Amino acid sequence: MEIAMTVNALFDDNWAKSVKDAQSSWVSDVLRDINGPGGTYLKCISEWFSELPGSNKQKNHLKASLKSTDNAAHLGAVNELSWWKFLTSRGFTLEPIPTGKLKTPDFVLKYEDYCVIFEVTTLNPSKDECCKEINYSQEKSLNRIIAKAFEEKLDQLKYGHQKRSPSVLVLYNYDEWTAPCVRIVVA
Repeated sequence: MEIAMTVNALFDDNWAKSVKDAQSSWVSDVLRDINGPGGTYLKCISEWFSELPGSNKQKNHLKASLKSTDNAAHLGAVNELSWWKFLTSRGFTLEPIPTGKLKTPDFVLKYEDYCVIFEVTTLNPSKDECCKEINYSQEKSLNRIIAKAFEEKLDQLKYGHQKRSPSVLVLYNYDEWTAPCVRIVVA
């Protein structure tokens, strides 16, 4: 299996060799069709990542997650990168917020004298057996969204409050109907 990528690509031959035995992972689907849509997918992610501002040190966590065979880690990183690309492709300046000892959100959008803070997160399909029934899925999803915002992401949302900037939680919801749905919550 050969990946036709540039020398500095995120997904090179060494990566392909290291993940070739990944089972039940997004990687197996991509590598199966590496000369078609799989290769296009990897090239797109690699190009977007190379355009993302910041030093290699600042981008290491995102890079590791993009290259991960873990579906949830990879999908979360792709969603974060996609949100950045979506807004910058529309002419906005969106910069990664450097990580520190405390939890920080992902990006700051600067427009004239204003800033908006973004935390991008993913709600993956529930492992709760009840969520297989659509009548329960919607109820559980709402509970999981609230828990995600108030239990997992509250520190990131407080960051904007401390900076006196609005904070936005961008939630890619893969739980309901097993299809992506983006929800935006403004704090």
